[in-house]
Amino acid sequence: MNHVVQGDQPRTWIRAWDDLRLEPVARTVGANSPVFEQWLTDGGGSRGVYLYSFDDAAPGSEKEVFFNMQMPHSWLEGTAIHVHVHWIGNTSDVAATPRWGLEYTWKDIGGTFGNTTIIYKAENKDGPASTDPDVTALKHYVTEFDAIVPGATEGEISAILIGRIFRDSADAADTYNIAGNKCGLLYIDAHYEVDAFGSRQEYVK
Repeated sequence: MNHVVQGDQPRTWIRAWDDLRLEPVARTVGANSPVFEQWLTDGGGSRGVYLYSFDDAAPGSEKEVFFNMQMPHSWLEGTAIHVHVHWIGNTSDVAATPRWGLEYTWKDIGGTFGNTTIIYKAENKDGPASTDPDVTALKHYVTEFDAIVPGATEGEISAILIGRIFRDSADAADTYNIAGNKCGLLYIDAHYEVDAFGSRQEYVK
């Protein structure tokens, strides 16, 4: 619990969780570009709703999307962030899990960007503390990467993370291999801890 003095009135902030919601956007062309296609309709010929599809691609053709993420002024500086993807599969498969990858680099204002880091996760999370050993068609799943802990030049408000999300489908750990399978990317999020509504100064917490 943190105590902040505003004027003559001390105010107490309770730590809580929030998430940064990142709309998936394909910014690549060629073999690595996911197809934006119809996934669901009203069953009677409607236009339907569309998602980016991540198929079981061969090496070098794994589908990917890119994003930039700025840490908000409400962030409890220096605490870990938890990036994850929401997705659905088009086909049911037993004992199957797609493997997702996250490539990223991030820095505070004034920092110098360096080499990227790549992390992977294969997981069919279907609840706060539960996972599904199978893939059920059109079931809403989450795959959460291991927590990203900021370093000395990455832990301040307005830090920018440059990222790439991809399905690491050519790796042996991606076992969602039934014929014609693909994952529809619903959303990208990053859970983070907050300790205030914002910062006391424009660029300083």
